[in-house]
Amino acid sequence: MIMSGFVWKTTFPSINEDIILKFVSYCHDILRVKSTTIKLYLCAIRFHYIVHDTDNLFTSDTKLIRVETMLKGIRKSEHATVQKRLPLTNNIIKDIVTLLRKGFFKSNIDQLMEAACVIAFVGFLRCGEFTALDTFCPESNICCEDIVFFENRAVLRLRASKTDIFRRGVDINLFQTNSDICPVASLKRYIQSRTPLQRQEPFFIMDKNQALTRSFFLKSLKSLLYALGFNADLFNGHSFRIGAATSAAGKVEDHMIQTLGRWSSLCYTRYIHTSLANIKKAQIDMQ
Repeated sequence: MIMSGFVWKTTFPSINEDIILKFVSYCHDILRVKSTTIKLYLCAIRFHYIVHDTDNLFTSDTKLIRVETMLKGIRKSEHATVQKRLPLTNNIIKDIVTLLRKGFFKSNIDQLMEAACVIAFVGFLRCGEFTALDTFCPESNICCEDIVFFENRAVLRLRASKTDIFRRGVDINLFQTNSDICPVASLKRYIQSRTPLQRQEPFFIMDKNQALTRSFFLKSLKSLLYALGFNADLFNGHSFRIGAATSAAGKVEDHMIQTLGRWSSLCYTRYIHTSLANIKKAQIDMQ
C-alpha cells in the first residue's frame, strides 16, 4: 500500500478494491498460497475491520466483482492434488483385530491398537480426536474420565474436534454389537490391560504411561497393514472415516451416515432426531 502512495495515521488504513486486488495477487504470485487460503486471509482482514468499527468495503453493500473474478480465476488455475487414500473397511479392521489378538506387538500395545482402531472405525473418528499430536493436553485430548460405560454401550466424550469450534464437547455413543469389532468389548479388554485409571490422565497410553501420539499410532498402523499384505502408504489416519462411510453405504441411510460422521454438508440433517436405538442399529448394520 505504501508503494501505491497510500499514507495513513490510524492503525487501520482505508482500503479500496484495487488494494485488495494487489493483496490477492501478492498472495498468489509471491506467497504461492491457494485460493482457499487467500479467502481465509481476507476473512481475517474483514473480521478486524468490523471489530474495530472501521469503515471499509467489507461492510458495504458493494460487491467486489473484480476480487471475486480474480479468486475464481486462481481457483480454476490450480491443479487438483488429491492424495489417494484408501478406506479402512470393516473387513480390514477385522483382519487387523485378528492379527493383534494373535500377538503382533507387545501385549499392552496390541490391546491399545485394537481399542483405538475399533473405536476410530465405529465412531467415525478423526485421528487427531483420539491421539495427541505431541504432548498430552487434558483440555483437548481424551482423558480416562471421558469414557463412561452403561448397560449396553460406552459413551466417549470428545473434548475437542474439528467441527466443535467452541469446544463444547460431543458425546460419541459406542454400542455393544457382539461382533468381532465390538467397541465396548475392545475398550473393556484394553482397560483390563492398562495401569489403574486416573481421571485426568490420558486414556490411550503407550509405554511408560505416555499418551498415544499420532505418529506412534500411524507408524504402528502401517506395520499392521504391511503385515496383512497392503500397501500401507495408501492409507492414513483419515482412512477410518472413509472406511466407516464406505462400509455403511448401502446398509445405512444417508442422513444416518452424516450423523454418525458428524458431517454438516447438508443442513437438513440437523433437523433429524436420531435416537440411540437407531445409532445402535446403524453400527450393527455396518458389520
